[in-house]
Amino acid sequence: MNFFSKINIALAIFAGNLALAGIGLAAEIDNVLNDLSNVADRSQVNTSVNFFDITGRFINLFLVFLGTIFLILVIYAGLTWMTAGGNEEKVKKATDLISKGAIGLAIILAAYLFTNYLVFKQLTFFAGD
Repeated sequence: MNFFSKINIALAIFAGNLALAGIGLAAEIDNVLNDLSNVADRSQVNTSVNFFDITGRFINLFLVFLGTIFLILVIYAGLTWMTAGGNEEKVKKATDLISKGAIGLAIILAAYLFTNYLVFKQLTFFAGD
């Protein structure tokens, strides 16, 4: 049995345990959601969610995920550059990764700002909020 087979078996066992735990906690989660709903009602919090809220949150979550990937890429490139030991090929690869990562981060930041402006400011006008 090779290394990857052992990892796959361990992941399958882990996923199975998570599934069983989820089934066992389903009733408890329902109680917690009911309690949260009661607290929201007492504090007069608006709990209605419309399509634009869900879309905006999903897009923001996706952009945060992409930004995290690009940030990890830039950190990896920096570590590659620092451990290059004078090897010009590794330094060139690292500088290319850093420049591409910085461009990616700038694009993600611009998309994030545009999405926040569009979804939370403009589209909520059409939703009647």
